Amino acid sequence: MAINLTPHQALCKRGAHYLKSKLGCVFAVWELVATSSEQPDAIGWQAWRSWVIEVKLSRSDFHRDKKKHHRQDPNGGMGNSRYYLCPEGLIKPDELPAGWGLLYATDKRIYQVAPAIWRSLNESTAIAERNMLVSIMRRSFEKCQYLEAKIYHRKPR
Repeated sequence: MAINLTPHQALCKRGAHYLKSKLGCVFAVWELVATSSEQPDAIGWQAWRSWVIEVKLSRSDFHRDKKKHHRQDPNGGMGNSRYYLCPEGLIKPDELPAGWGLLYATDKRIYQVAPAIWRSLNESTAIAERNMLVSIMRRSFEKCQYLEAKIYHRKPR
């Protein structure tokens, strides 16, 4: 049974695929809801760094994004490197917040317009990313009895 995705969800999914196929992420997810202050549209990890993609389909959504509390603080927010992903031309490189990269999507491909600058995570964002990874692991354990048999897993109280 095919799941019908909204245009935003479809671009988030393509963003997660880009993280794995083009940026070398070992693991990437899209629209994961977890207990953290930020819910990135797509996030991916290597052992030593993380990337976040925020998908924007309208100029108004891009401008609203600037008002989020974790965007106000240049050290806030998840991701050692952060990108906006949008249809071609929607966001111009000179409109980007400091350090953010820009990806354009066409019907056939995603390509980089402006590179993202690497940054260190502060303690609270590193904790938020760990919480997200723990959420992914918990969900995996709930669906895979083999993993539970091979890896110690204590059920929450």
